Amino acid sequence: WLVGVARPRPALFSFFFNDPPPPEIYTLPRHAALPIFATAARMGDPRLLIAALNRIARAQAETGNFDNARATARAIPDVRVRAEALNTVAATQLAAGDEAGARATLSQALRAAALAEPEPQAFLLSEIAAVQAKSGDPVGAFASLNEARDRAGAANTASGRARALSRVATAMAEIGWIDEALAMVENIGDARHRTPVLILAAVAQAETGDVPLALETIAAIEDTHHRVVALGKVALVQARAGATAAARSILARARAAIDKIDYGYARAYALSRIALTETEMGAVGDALELSKQIDDVALRARTLWTASAAQTRFGDKAAAQRSAALALAATDMIEDPLDRKSTRLNSSHVVISYAVFCLKKKKMTYSGSHCSFLSLAPVITAVP
Repeated sequence: WLVGVARPRPALFSFFFNDPPPPEIYTLPRHAALPIFATAARMGDPRLLIAALNRIARAQAETGNFDNARATARAIPDVRVRAEALNTVAATQLAAGDEAGARATLSQALRAAALAEPEPQAFLLSEIAAVQAKSGDPVGAFASLNEARDRAGAANTASGRARALSRVATAMAEIGWIDEALAMVENIGDARHRTPVLILAAVAQAETGDVPLALETIAAIEDTHHRVVALGKVALVQARAGATAAARSILARARAAIDKIDYGYARAYALSRIALTETEMGAVGDALELSKQIDDVALRARTLWTASAAQTRFGDKAAAQRSAALALAATDMIEDPLDRKSTRLNSSHVVISYAVFCLKKKKMTYSGSHCSFLSLAPVITAVP
């Protein structure tokens, strides 16, 4: 029990939520007397309390403390976040090999999701269904998706229905029920919400070896830049399967479509996706050439950082440093300060990856590993 800690004020909860806080908020296990829980309980703003409890539940699950993770998740007053947290705990249990425990936690997640409004409930049920399928419960997953489809249809607005149906169809595609997902696409009126489902379906079809059908699915995508992105994903599936010539042919189709994209950022994004595919296929030189055509500096910087990391993995230290210098120059050109900082921080894996490369090569001397840090130090030191 929480010892010597005042309860969160119910009036604050009723201001943000339709229902009072759940009883579990006052009956956390004894470990809740630890400072982190005491601090969470003192939060006057329930939104902060929700975020804190969600993070605590996830941390407990990641350390294998599943009973306390469930108890903490059940104490979250917002039913949507509560269901999401319980579903995350279940997924973590599943990854740890505890299928029975995961299914028990999923039952609690379903009970929480049942309290949500139609549109968020459709999203929650779709997310839960994906974990149910992984847990070896396809019947439960199918039932959850059927209910999600019904709840999506009950959403208050046409855009809400389209969003919710898209999430249900996406979950079906993620599980592998491609025909069902594509059938649902026909009921989604907004092309923006059809596109993610079609991309996932095309990738899944390519993974089963039916590339012609995947290309047919991609042809149904209305906007060119998303077709290019989908072609890049299918090309990568082919490359990973060892069909390099087929992958190159598909990438050629993607490149040919680039000039048909009118909107500048969409064109830059499509180019960056092709470049990333080239990088993963090992054609870093081609990716670097493509990066010169990417007008958006943030996308160009991320493309260059990825190329540098790939060159590091391939053992080409000099080329990796040259690409990193170009990437850093592009990063410094990003006008938005938050985007610039984010790009710098996300790119710091280049430094780490090279250090790991050195250790794997047993270059464990001061000069062998430390110099690589010095050469890429601006990535870290430039972050305020």
